[in-house]
Amino acid sequence: MGSYEFESCIWDLNGDCEVGTQDILALFALWGTDPGGPPDFNDDGIVNTSDLLILFANWGPCYCAPFGTIVLSFEDELDDACISEAEWDDYEYIMQNGTEEEKENYDCWMTHWIEDCDKCTCTGESGCPGEDPFD
Repeated sequence: MGSYEFESCIWDLNGDCEVGTQDILALFALWGTDPGGPPDFNDDGIVNTSDLLILFANWGPCYCAPFGTIVLSFEDELDDACISEAEWDDYEYIMQNGTEEEKENYDCWMTHWIEDCDKCTCTGESGCPGEDPFD
């Protein structure tokens, strides 16, 4: 899988993962001001027609994360979940070559570590069928 990156949808001002009417209303609410960021999309120091046109140019569904969320790089996400690159390589190997039972267990534990663990501290039970290969 290697590295991946996400491009945040800065035009989605209300956080619904779509650039639409509500985002126009949010832009108009700040019309003529300098908010120091979106919806001043072109960073010219004022929300105006140029920003409205940029919003229209990005109309429709988009990838988004809640405002203020920091989207981690692949490497940072693994580090945050206490998964080493060697463990990730083992996971990829099992997902390509393992038995269905091994794949189910590895995938369950990887999901648990990525979703339920933060700074190497996990919350909740994993519910995984076998031993933790990443512990």
